[in-house]
Amino acid sequence: MVEQSTKEKLMASALDLFSTKGYSATSVDEIAENIGIKGPNLYKYFKGKEDLLDEIFDSIDEEYRTEIGIRNQGLYGISSGEEFKNFCMKQIKYTVKNDSTKKIRRIMTLEQFRNKKMAAFETYHQIELIEDMYTKVFDELIANKVMKNVHDSRDTAFLFSAPITVMIQMADRQPSKQKEALARIEKHIDYFIHVYF
Repeated sequence: MVEQSTKEKLMASALDLFSTKGYSATSVDEIAENIGIKGPNLYKYFKGKEDLLDEIFDSIDEEYRTEIGIRNQGLYGISSGEEFKNFCMKQIKYTVKNDSTKKIRRIMTLEQFRNKKMAAFETYHQIELIEDMYTKVFDELIANKVMKNVHDSRDTAFLFSAPITVMIQMADRQPSKQKEALARIEKHIDYFIHVYF
């Protein structure tokens, strides 16, 4: 296993502390001391706490987009309801189970009412990014005559994704309900496929 660099250790420390204490309540000294160095040493790697948070977001966002298969130009290659379900469940399971992704959502939940930048980040990830992706997926499925009865692909993307987002939030708040959340999401996807495919 490759040993983490000091910069990576600082990012991991900050992610842990931000997700438990909140961004506002965590000091640079705490982040650094958590990995056994003095607070001022953090500035060798980051301009400050906000720069550190930005790098964490960028790193996790890149990993998230890669793992769940977000493509800027569309062309998802889905040709059936079964393929659509597999595509969705892979993304959802990653979203629900990945520790870094869960920690980012926890930070956003704690900070979204204190920090405009974090509020915008939360809106983008919880609504806009997902809606944009599924709009592209649905446009492709409609063009390939796989989906039916869709009058507006963006509205349909919202209709599809909103209940899933609610169930993911439930799983975040109550990890003991993760299995229930995934079962309800799968049932929702099955019903959606029944109606639109």
